Amino acid sequence: DLIINLPILKLDSKLGVKGALENSLKFLKRESYLSLQYLFSLEEIIEKLQEVFPSYLTLAEANTIQRSDGFTAFLGLILASFNPFNLDRVFAEICQINLPDWLKKIKIEEVPIVGRKVEEVQYNVEKF
Repeated sequence: DLIINLPILKLDSKLGVKGALENSLKFLKRESYLSLQYLFSLEEIIEKLQEVFPSYLTLAEANTIQRSDGFTAFLGLILASFNPFNLDRVFAEICQINLPDWLKKIKIEEVPIVGRKVEEVQYNVEKF
């Protein structure tokens, strides 16, 4: 069996990136998430979930991204990975945003990327 996670990638003022990892929380029942949230930070919950989940494929849509000022940028991208941490890290690198602490530990140089290079598709979403 194959589990497929289908997030729409977004930028968030608190998390920096909302997408592959945040979408995986939807595997939990609401009651389970709320009880975990009482004991752990969002980052801790996400990290622990990845340890207990079976391997799953994330196909993330990054076609249009809304900036903090409401402007919509057209990126025209679909990203895929069996590692949602890597996917969110690559998305943050493409959008050239400041990394949240939980993504800083992932070195972009260590993420296997095939096809186009990150530099070829980079777009600074905060600058017009």
